Parts: sequence; C-alpha cells; structure tokens
Amino acid sequence: FEAEVLPGSVTFANGGKAGTLYITVVPNKRVPMPMPRGLFSNVEVAMQPAGARFDPPLRVRMPNLEGGLPGEKFILWSLNHGTGEFEEAGRMTVSPDGRFVETDPGVGIREAAWHGGTPLVPPPVTCVRGKAESGECAVRLRALTANSQADLAPSSNGSFTICNVPATSATLKVDVF
Repeated sequence: FEAEVLPGSVTFANGGKAGTLYITVVPNKRVPMPMPRGLFSNVEVAMQPAGARFDPPLRVRMPNLEGGLPGEKFILWSLNHGTGEFEEAGRMTVSPDGRFVETDPGVGIREAAWHGGTPLVPPPVTCVRGKAESGECAVRLRALTANSQADLAPSSNGSFTICNVPATSATLKVDVF
C-alpha cells in the first residue's frame, strides 16, 4: 500500500500541520465494520490519528489482490466516523500492468479513518453447502465470506450452509473447531 502525502497537505485535529501519521494495512477479517452492500476488499487500511484531514486528498496505490484487469474501475471506500459506515470516496483504476489499483486524478483519502477498494462491478457470490464430520465432539465452523468472517454451528446432523462466498474463489477455507 502506498499513499502520496504532499508537503503541507495534512491538518491534524488540533489544527497543527506537524505530527505523525500512522497507516496500517489490516487483514479484512479484523476490520470492525462491514463494507456496504455485502462488498469485500482484500486490502483495507487504518489511518490515524483520528481527525487528521488531507487537502489535497491522499493519492493511494493498493496491490490488485482482487484480480482486476488493466483499466478496470474500482471504488475507493472511506469510513465516515459520524455515521459509522463506509461511503464512496471516488474511483480508482487498475494500472496498465495489472499489479495495482490507483486513485484517479483528483480522488483520494480526505480524512484519517478506515479505507478499502472494491471492483465497481462486484464479483458474483454463491452459497456453499457441506457436512462436518466430527465424531462425538461439538463442531463450530468459521469461514471467511465475501464481506465478513462467519461463525456458525452446523445442524444436528453436521450439515451447514455458508452464503456470500465469492463465486470466483477456487477454495473456501473452513476451520472446524
């Protein structure tokens, strides 16, 4: 993950222009709130301190872990601290070599918060059905779905259904414990 911070572009909550900015790449299963509309981002970042604002907005470059094709459009999402929900912050484009997703000109991060990128057209999702074989012990399942980590208990015969799984995934990791 890369962010371009121009000199003098950061204003901290106390009105000052000097300070330390923290940018942390966070595994998507550790993000405390879901993306909107069941969307899912493989690259999410937390920026601190809260209240830091950027003018002009920070241009960002993320690895293309979603598999977007060169020129494909993505949405940059930013958490609105006031509502507690992600909001669209602008468009991004997959780089010509397909390795990165970069903010479009004039678009970027305006405030320190949680941020992520998703394809403009989200990938299809499906449901996975199965049966847990556990002998005599009780079983709980955990699976990473398209917008969250799902914990579920199978029915008494061990069958389960996990929905909102990216249909393009070659595998779905299900932990039995």
